[in-house]
Amino acid sequence: MVAAMALRILVTGTSGFVGRAVSDHLRGLGHDVVGTVNARPGHPDDVAVDIRDEAALEARIEGRFDVVVHGAAKLGTARFDRAMRQVNVEGTRHVLAFAKRRGAAHFVHISSIAAYGARAVGEDRREDTSLASRWPNPAETEYLRSKAAAERVVVAGDVPYTILRMPVVLGAGSSFAGPAILPSLREGVVPYLVRRDRRVSVLCVGNAGPIVEAVIAAGPAQRAYNTCDHHVPWDTLLAMYGAALGRPLDFRRVGFFEVARRVLDGHFGFLVFNGYLGAHFPSDDLERDRPFRRLQSLEQAVADEVRAGLEHG
Repeated sequence: MVAAMALRILVTGTSGFVGRAVSDHLRGLGHDVVGTVNARPGHPDDVAVDIRDEAALEARIEGRFDVVVHGAAKLGTARFDRAMRQVNVEGTRHVLAFAKRRGAAHFVHISSIAAYGARAVGEDRREDTSLASRWPNPAETEYLRSKAAAERVVVAGDVPYTILRMPVVLGAGSSFAGPAILPSLREGVVPYLVRRDRRVSVLCVGNAGPIVEAVIAAGPAQRAYNTCDHHVPWDTLLAMYGAALGRPLDFRRVGFFEVARRVLDGHFGFLVFNGYLGAHFPSDDLERDRPFRRLQSLEQAVADEVRAGLEHG
């Protein structure tokens, strides 16, 4: 499908996993896409700029934009991280101000279910679920707090917006799910606290671009959406990884002491808490208001991720 009208679109964070997929999809539709990267290389036409430097944004990027898709962010598990807050919160403030100055009629903010803070685990976390605390909370990392703070910046601004809260994103090059799951499956075991087989929500990276396409076509929603394309039992998702690897699954029970000792290990927590508490974010509103084309199946995303993980060790 080719866009009915070509737009000039700024996409920040195009060297990242989701940003690259979104910018490639929008370019394939015929839009004039300008991407920004920080350190890692992206598309040959992308602009290297640090979004913490508002003057650099203004100086290095030329022209007006119809839409700004803001995906640049810093990830991590630190309890306190000044650089992460500067990128995720102040960087968002700078990009939002840039969008206003350059005439953008729509600011699409790529957020995360991490914005729910400690509530980012559990089932049935809908869009009206409370966001992470404004203040330090021992159960919340800087990443969770900063993603919630960035959303508050967007909502308080005066550029029409849509916020997309993405869950774990699967596919070749995944920065989280594959690195967490594959090492355990190679060892033949998956750690668990209690076998409860809760529901989890995911997004295939091949569908991130079509979702942003649908959001741009529909215009600003002035709200946040859970942005998922599949909701499955945890054991079902693990079985897909096992099938792609051609290996049976075995589960190893871990105790509360080991969980407490490894509480800051994001990959370990991903495996243990998804099965025990779930990570389920209904996306009914998005699918009703902004229906999108599914270009990638869950099975294909998992197979791609496993293949890429094996190729890169």
